[in-house]
Amino acid sequence: MILLNYINYRGLLLALAALVPVVFYYLKTADILASYLGLISVSLVIVKDKLHLTLKHSIYHYLATIVAFSLLYFAYSEKVLFVIITALIALFTILITQRGGKLRTLGNYIFIPAVYIGCELRMHITEGDLIPQYMHFLELTLICLLSHIAVHLLFKDKLNEDFGLPEVNWFRPSLIILISVTLATSSALLLHLEHLQWAIWSSASVILASFDQTKIKVEHRITGLIIGVPLALALIQILPKSEVIYIISLISAVLTLIAFKNYTLAFTIRCFLVVIVAGMGNFAIQASEERIESVLLGGAIGVICSYIFKGQR
Repeated sequence: MILLNYINYRGLLLALAALVPVVFYYLKTADILASYLGLISVSLVIVKDKLHLTLKHSIYHYLATIVAFSLLYFAYSEKVLFVIITALIALFTILITQRGGKLRTLGNYIFIPAVYIGCELRMHITEGDLIPQYMHFLELTLICLLSHIAVHLLFKDKLNEDFGLPEVNWFRPSLIILISVTLATSSALLLHLEHLQWAIWSSASVILASFDQTKIKVEHRITGLIIGVPLALALIQILPKSEVIYIISLISAVLTLIAFKNYTLAFTIRCFLVVIVAGMGNFAIQASEERIESVLLGGAIGVICSYIFKGQR
């Protein structure tokens, strides 16, 4: 019952509504690319829910996400270019706060789907399939856009857009996130990590206004990691391999981005579900090891960079 107090019911309802067409399409076609659409749909909902965006600005959010994803998708095989573009998109998540502090949410939820999907779609693809896969995925993202338009029409916000006050102390986090993401992306490439996005986002997500806030965020993520991953590894030993479990776990993992008010709880459940999803494909151990390595690597880089520049204004 206590857990129910941590649920963001409105956000969860909006996200579920936005995911209905995505899930329906996936069940109808078994198109593996459709499994990545949920992250775009939920990202659009999160920003709408927190900033009360108008439909026009939500469409701009969608377009910005597609542009960022496209840049990373095509730069993926060119390591130096990929590092530079990733760092610049991360930098944008801070620079945009000069127009309003709450716009960090918008920046984050352009960066997250762009990096995660851009990396995932490029991991196991030949050059010959590069353009066809891209064009097909681009078409599929229209499902996200149309479902989000429907959400706007069904759940109209009574409040005006709220971007918060302009962030005046933006230089320090801008400098830190630029260096942190550059180092994390370069390290992930040098270490040949399969899921580059885990280390990249781990380094960016912990960059906050102060060093103390960064330390707390890293502690929350480590807590979620050491609880969620072992629990999933234990459960995966008795769970049958099932497409139903795979689909439910995949959808639930995306929903943790908006379903809970408590970050540590949300991240713990997300780590748990990521390993369950991997376990359905017999990759639980590998995914667990890389998840731990990536979160610790990215977090450590973020903390060190934040500490070095903690006096910077």
